[in-house]
Amino acid sequence: MLNDVNTLMNDLVTYKKESIGGHLIKRLQEKIMSDAEFTYDRAKGASYAIQFLFLWVKAMFDFNKVFNETRPLREKLEATQKILAEKTAELKVKMDALEEVNNKIQSLEELFDQKIKEKERLTNEI
Repeated sequence: MLNDVNTLMNDLVTYKKESIGGHLIKRLQEKIMSDAEFTYDRAKGASYAIQFLFLWVKAMFDFNKVFNETRPLREKLEATQKILAEKTAELKVKMDALEEVNNKIQSLEELFDQKIKEKERLTNEI
């Protein structure tokens, strides 16, 4: 893997960070992140490539922490969006029904106006 830079880059870029298991994070915390020698300055001193691998590992670790902390918020957002979609659909049904009623009222008003005009015409003829 380390011999083929393109494959390594592709693997890092397409890594499914949302599916990092808790056991991997725990092992990473215990064995690597808690190591006092695992620092950016040390990685930078080792090599240019290691510097960026350090940053990637740190970013994945930090992402996982934030991802797990915000999980309840995302779940609540998803539930709220589902309720919103349902209520929007209900509103559309009600708005369509209201439009039908308004159209019926308008046609009845037009019919009423026609009948009043016809009554006036007939009254004038008599």
